Amino acid sequence: MGALVMGEWHWGWLCTDRHFLPPSSPRVYALAYPDAGQFFFPAKIGGATLSAMKLCMSVLLAAAGLLSAGDLKIEDPWIRAVPPSSKATAAFMTIINTSDKPVMISGGSSPVAGEVKPMITTKSRVDGREVMGMEFVESFPVAAGKKRVLEPGGDHIMLMKLKSVPKAGAVVSLTLTIESGGEKETVTLNVPVR
Repeated sequence: MGALVMGEWHWGWLCTDRHFLPPSSPRVYALAYPDAGQFFFPAKIGGATLSAMKLCMSVLLAAAGLLSAGDLKIEDPWIRAVPPSSKATAAFMTIINTSDKPVMISGGSSPVAGEVKPMITTKSRVDGREVMGMEFVESFPVAAGKKRVLEPGGDHIMLMKLKSVPKAGAVVSLTLTIESGGEKETVTLNVPVR
């Protein structure tokens, strides 16, 4: 379908099969697949804010299993369903960095959890045997032009001190904190539980 972009138009007629916007529209935020000639207007004309657009964008893209924030793409995010007595669960996804600079994922937040932290898989040797373990880290990198796969048995994002237990079939809001070049940004995903 082509790359998704978020744009802002202040003038001109924008026409789709459902929307006809005159030049007098004060401010229009839109999502577009320019290669496919498709435009979406999920927020109110004149009342749209950037935060509303980010929310709308995450809803649209989470449904497609792909979220793009600038040079960062997040594919197939999901959260593991856990029993009602559980105090923690984990989120998995593939994070793709299409930029020429490394990106750090340094945790985040969710309404269902008191803490959201990155966790890595470790390997060590004990009595001549390789032992797998897990360790919390402040952040983990996604190298420039590379991807990092968060998967069961490997690196993942822990959701701890659960306020409500995610059930299979639900959708959970998960905000990730991203650091690059000394700047911090957040990306909010609507993540299916399975």
